Amino acid sequence: MKSTRLISGLVLALSLSMAPAIADEPTPVVATTAEVEVVASATQEAKDAAEAATQAALLAKDAADAATAAAKDALASADAANAALASLKTQLDEFASSMKASITRIAATMAKISKKLKA
Repeated sequence: MKSTRLISGLVLALSLSMAPAIADEPTPVVATTAEVEVVASATQEAKDAAEAATQAALLAKDAADAATAAAKDALASADAANAALASLKTQLDEFASSMKASITRIAATMAKISKKLKA
């Protein structure tokens, strides 16, 4: 009988000492099917939104690449146009110089003709 009391006391002491530890352990959470479906749906929506954002970023990159290529083409065209304008300016300068020389010769010729007519 004495040993039974001793064992009972030990069991009681042990259970009392373990009671706070057992009480501190989290209780397992049991999710309902509806809760699981809501979480799964939200996860899928997040994945879909991430995919849409990725596609939008790729489209924006493509647009930026196209704009860069267009700017490079425009710059090359501008360089070609500047070269053509420089050539045209040179030709116009030569033409204007030739016209000045012709006008000077005409004036000299008219003076000679006028002198001969008076004489």
